[in-house]
Amino acid sequence: MIIKNINSLTRVFGKTDPGGELLFATMLLNDLYNYQVAICPENDMFLKFMIESDIDEAVTVRNIFSVPSEFEIYSDAETETGYEFSPDKTYPDVLSPAENHVVFAKKDAWCSLWISIDSSNLLPGRHYIRLIFLNPQTHEKVAESEKLELEVLPVVLDPQTLIYTNWLHCDCLSHYYNEPVFSEKFWEILESYIKTAVDHGMNMLLTPIFTPPLDTAAGTERLTVQLVVVKKKEDGYLFDFDKLGRWIDTAKRCGIEYFEISHLFTQWGVTSCPKIVAEVNGEERRIFGWDTEADSPEYTSFLNMFLPELTDFLRKKGVAGNTYFHISDEPAAQFIERYRFASDLIKKHLGAEFRTFDALSDYEFYENGLVETPIPSTSAIEAFRNVKELWTYYCCAQYHNGLSNRFFCMPSFRNRMIGVQLYIYNVKGFLHWGYNFYNTQNSFEKINPYLVTAAGATFPSGDAFVVYPASNGSAISSLRFEVFADALRDLRALQTLEKFLGRETVLQTIHEGLDYKITMSKYPQNGEWLLSLRAKINSFLEKTAETSSK
Repeated sequence: MIIKNINSLTRVFGKTDPGGELLFATMLLNDLYNYQVAICPENDMFLKFMIESDIDEAVTVRNIFSVPSEFEIYSDAETETGYEFSPDKTYPDVLSPAENHVVFAKKDAWCSLWISIDSSNLLPGRHYIRLIFLNPQTHEKVAESEKLELEVLPVVLDPQTLIYTNWLHCDCLSHYYNEPVFSEKFWEILESYIKTAVDHGMNMLLTPIFTPPLDTAAGTERLTVQLVVVKKKEDGYLFDFDKLGRWIDTAKRCGIEYFEISHLFTQWGVTSCPKIVAEVNGEERRIFGWDTEADSPEYTSFLNMFLPELTDFLRKKGVAGNTYFHISDEPAAQFIERYRFASDLIKKHLGAEFRTFDALSDYEFYENGLVETPIPSTSAIEAFRNVKELWTYYCCAQYHNGLSNRFFCMPSFRNRMIGVQLYIYNVKGFLHWGYNFYNTQNSFEKINPYLVTAAGATFPSGDAFVVYPASNGSAISSLRFEVFADALRDLRALQTLEKFLGRETVLQTIHEGLDYKITMSKYPQNGEWLLSLRAKINSFLEKTAETSSK
């Protein structure tokens, strides 16, 4: 049997030897370090493992399971470099808790375990981790991994300042778990998913005051997930914000700091209204939706009554300064006048504490003052470099020219590179649409994310979600989500070093040995460069911290 420690950026595919062995690493205090133990046995076998370490309480081991990809990447990119295609179109991604400390390994095929070390409660110094593998029947030792020596450096990683949102889809939780929206059990599931998101760097939460008009085919509806209860009266409306208050309290308890109010107009064209239900004469009815024009007098009147009460409630909850409002997602340039109408209507009710922001890639929207915080895609970010508070996002469209993304078929270094890029571009916020989108495109059908990973062969596998649903109502992380979280820790490490050395010195350190400037598309095309950079940053932090303490 062959056993070796390998880094977190090397993915293990069946018959392919994963390469060199990892024997030493460093991490900071209040940090998290990930690596893998790869296994290739001579026969099919179950193995039981034990953690041998002086810090075993800080070590978590998870099994890595592969899932299929029914759609890896768009055909016009198949000949590009920068992809890592699986021979059998299955990809190691599900990080399942190894509760019984058992792993199944196939004859002459590589598999791996995902090891995480949390230094939050550790003291600085050298520690070691090794896995001992046993026969599960006889409990006799079969093999053991080499020791990984891990040095915890006496430097505290600065808190995250990046605002990061990854859209949580409530209807997908309700469908998968067959649990009514906002039942007591649903709130338990929701809290678990929020906690997992926060553990991976998410600090902003999409808040469905009304059912978000996202990924919904025109004329169709998604399951109602409306936090604000509306009652229609002859002379107007009554609003009940109790569920919204519970949502805010739950999110804050989990560690969420920022709230994004779901879009008040439909996607792409600002043509219609979101689905809004209300109690009318004692019955629940849909009062607005695709059949209501965005500029209709009825909806304008509704918003003129609703928004003052909503903003007053948010002020009372103490979150006004951390709340952003969406107008419409990715409005096309030809709809700028519609967007202007919607923006003017909403902004007249927002005080100075609130901001508007949207994913859009046409600079004209920002130039004309229609949105305070534009969120351009990584492929369109260059035109927005002068924006005071620069945000960015990526989705299924960012796959050309080496752009960072988290598709199954992208090597992990391409996923993790976004941390360094966010630092170089001095980005303040990052958005992604798919935390747990378990539907097909346009939400025509529900899917099982363990079997269907590309939204019904429409978005490249890995675009629509980063967590998998556990049977107990919790979220199971993915390999891709862990790598993205490492990218955010890279960003924090760079920002921590900047505090000691200044931004220009840190930028020089990043570019040392390169004869070009790193952009969203151009950067070293290997994981070793990225891991070496992080090790170098850690070393500089240790030295500068020692110097500053003298």
